[in-house]
Amino acid sequence: AFYIGEKKMNIHNSDIKLVFGVDNGSKPMDISYGAKPKIGIINKRCKNVSRLTSKWIHILLNEALKGKKKDDNEEVTQLVCMYACQKLFFSTSGEIIGWDYYAHMVPLETMQEYDWAKQIRTTLTSSISQNDKKLAKVTGCVILLMVSIHVVK
Repeated sequence: AFYIGEKKMNIHNSDIKLVFGVDNGSKPMDISYGAKPKIGIINKRCKNVSRLTSKWIHILLNEALKGKKKDDNEEVTQLVCMYACQKLFFSTSGEIIGWDYYAHMVPLETMQEYDWAKQIRTTLTSSISQNDKKLAKVTGCVILLMVSIHVVK
Protein backbone atom coordinates (compact mmCIF):
# COMPACT_ATOMS: atom_id res chain seq x y z
CA ALA A 1 0.00 0.00 0.00
CA PHE A 2 0.97 3.61 -0.33
CA TYR A 3 -0.56 6.84 0.85
CA ILE A 4 -1.93 9.82 -0.99
CA GLY A 5 -2.41 12.41 1.69
CA GLU A 6 -3.88 10.44 4.57
CA LYS A 7 -5.65 7.89 2.40
CA LYS A 8 -4.17 4.41 2.23
CA MET A 9 -4.11 3.15 -1.34
CA ASN A 10 -4.05 -0.53 -2.18
CA ILE A 11 -3.75 -1.69 -5.75
CA HIS A 12 -4.60 -5.34 -6.26
CA ASN A 13 -4.02 -7.48 -9.34
CA SER A 14 -7.76 -8.11 -9.47
CA ASP A 15 -8.36 -4.34 -9.72
CA ILE A 16 -6.07 -4.15 -12.74
CA LYS A 17 -7.80 -7.10 -14.36
CA LEU A 18 -11.19 -5.51 -13.76
CA VAL A 19 -10.24 -2.02 -15.00
CA PHE A 20 -8.15 -3.00 -18.03
CA GLY A 21 -9.30 -6.53 -18.82
CA VAL A 22 -5.78 -7.96 -18.69
CA ASP A 23 -5.14 -11.53 -17.71
CA ASN A 24 -3.40 -12.52 -14.55
CA GLY A 25 -2.17 -15.97 -15.41
CA SER A 26 0.14 -17.98 -13.21
CA LYS A 27 3.46 -17.49 -15.01
CA PRO A 28 5.62 -14.67 -13.68
CA MET A 29 7.02 -12.24 -16.24
CA ASP A 30 10.75 -11.72 -16.61
CA ILE A 31 11.11 -8.18 -17.91
CA SER A 32 14.81 -7.54 -17.85
CA TYR A 33 15.37 -5.62 -21.12
CA GLY A 34 17.18 -8.54 -22.68
CA ALA A 35 18.31 -9.21 -26.20
CA LYS A 36 16.13 -8.61 -29.23
CA PRO A 37 14.04 -11.71 -29.92
CA LYS A 38 14.62 -13.53 -33.17
CA ILE A 39 10.97 -14.45 -33.62
CA GLY A 40 7.82 -13.16 -35.28
CA ILE A 41 7.47 -9.66 -36.65
CA ILE A 42 10.62 -8.53 -34.85
CA ASN A 43 12.67 -11.04 -36.81
CA LYS A 44 10.88 -10.31 -40.10
CA ARG A 45 10.61 -6.53 -40.08
CA CYS A 46 13.04 -5.16 -37.47
CA LYS A 47 16.39 -6.55 -38.55
CA ASN A 48 18.05 -3.11 -38.55
CA VAL A 49 16.14 -1.73 -35.55
CA SER A 50 18.15 -1.51 -32.35
CA ARG A 51 15.36 -0.19 -30.10
CA LEU A 52 11.60 -0.56 -30.36
CA THR A 53 9.94 2.85 -30.15
CA SER A 54 6.32 3.92 -30.50
CA LYS A 55 7.26 5.33 -33.92
CA TRP A 56 8.45 1.87 -35.04
CA ILE A 57 5.34 0.26 -33.61
CA HIS A 58 3.24 2.67 -35.75
CA ILE A 59 5.28 1.85 -38.87
CA LEU A 60 5.01 -1.88 -38.28
CA LEU A 61 1.31 -1.63 -37.48
CA ASN A 62 0.60 0.20 -40.74
CA GLU A 63 2.50 -2.48 -42.68
CA ALA A 64 0.65 -5.30 -40.92
CA LEU A 65 -2.74 -3.61 -41.47
CA LYS A 66 -2.10 -3.56 -45.22
CA GLY A 67 -0.98 -7.19 -45.28
CA LYS A 68 -2.93 -10.07 -46.65
CA LYS A 69 -0.90 -12.92 -45.17
CA LYS A 70 -2.14 -15.38 -42.60
CA ASP A 71 0.11 -13.93 -39.86
CA ASP A 72 -0.95 -10.32 -40.36
CA ASN A 73 -3.95 -10.42 -37.98
CA GLU A 74 -1.83 -11.87 -35.21
CA GLU A 75 0.87 -9.28 -35.84
CA VAL A 76 -1.68 -6.46 -35.69
CA THR A 77 -2.88 -7.77 -32.34
CA GLN A 78 0.67 -8.06 -30.99
CA LEU A 79 1.56 -4.55 -32.15
CA VAL A 80 -1.56 -3.02 -30.61
CA CYS A 81 -0.67 -4.81 -27.36
CA MET A 82 2.93 -3.53 -27.60
CA TYR A 83 1.63 0.00 -28.07
CA ALA A 84 -0.63 -0.39 -25.00
CA CYS A 85 2.36 -1.67 -23.03
CA GLN A 86 4.54 1.24 -24.14
CA LYS A 87 1.99 4.02 -23.68
CA LEU A 88 -0.27 2.77 -20.88
CA PHE A 89 0.88 -0.18 -18.80
CA PHE A 90 4.66 0.28 -18.69
CA SER A 91 5.11 3.88 -19.76
CA THR A 92 8.39 5.60 -19.07
CA SER A 93 9.67 9.10 -19.67
CA GLY A 94 10.89 7.96 -23.09
CA GLU A 95 9.50 6.31 -26.19
CA ILE A 96 11.30 2.95 -25.95
CA ILE A 97 9.78 -0.37 -24.87
CA GLY A 98 11.85 -3.40 -23.98
CA TRP A 99 11.99 -6.36 -26.34
CA ASP A 100 10.97 -8.68 -23.50
CA TYR A 101 7.37 -7.51 -23.59
CA TYR A 102 7.07 -8.74 -27.16
CA ALA A 103 8.66 -12.07 -26.20
CA HIS A 104 5.70 -12.62 -23.82
CA MET A 105 3.29 -12.27 -26.76
CA VAL A 106 4.71 -14.91 -29.10
CA PRO A 107 2.85 -17.02 -29.84
CA LEU A 108 -0.18 -14.86 -29.14
CA GLU A 109 -2.06 -17.62 -27.32
CA THR A 110 0.59 -17.67 -24.57
CA MET A 111 -0.13 -14.08 -23.46
CA GLN A 112 -2.88 -15.26 -21.12
CA GLU A 113 -0.47 -17.55 -19.28
CA TYR A 114 1.49 -14.61 -17.87
CA ASP A 115 0.61 -12.49 -14.87
CA TRP A 116 0.31 -9.16 -16.69
CA ALA A 117 -1.68 -7.58 -13.86
CA LYS A 118 1.06 -8.31 -11.33
CA GLN A 119 3.74 -6.92 -13.65
CA ILE A 120 1.71 -3.75 -14.22
CA ARG A 121 1.20 -3.30 -10.46
CA THR A 122 4.83 -4.09 -9.62
CA THR A 123 6.15 -1.66 -12.22
CA LEU A 124 3.96 1.16 -10.89
CA THR A 125 4.49 0.53 -7.18
CA SER A 126 8.27 0.15 -7.64
CA SER A 127 8.37 3.48 -9.42
CA ILE A 128 6.34 5.10 -6.64
CA SER A 129 8.77 3.69 -4.04
CA GLN A 130 11.82 4.90 -5.97
CA ASN A 131 10.36 8.35 -6.58
CA ASP A 132 8.47 9.04 -3.37
CA LYS A 133 10.10 12.48 -3.06
CA LYS A 134 9.75 13.35 -6.77
CA LEU A 135 6.31 12.14 -7.79
CA ALA A 136 6.52 13.81 -11.21
CA LYS A 137 9.03 11.10 -12.13
CA VAL A 138 6.70 8.18 -11.37
CA THR A 139 6.31 5.90 -14.39
CA GLY A 140 4.24 2.85 -15.22
CA CYS A 141 0.47 2.73 -15.39
CA VAL A 142 -0.08 6.05 -13.61
CA ILE A 143 -3.67 6.26 -14.85
CA LEU A 144 -4.33 3.46 -12.38
CA LEU A 145 -3.71 5.99 -9.60
CA MET A 146 -6.60 8.13 -10.85
CA VAL A 147 -8.89 5.11 -10.92
CA SER A 148 -7.74 4.09 -7.43
CA ILE A 149 -8.28 7.59 -6.03
CA HIS A 150 -11.80 7.65 -7.44
CA VAL A 151 -12.59 4.27 -5.85
CA VAL A 152 -11.27 5.34 -2.42
CA LYS A 153 -13.38 8.55 -2.28
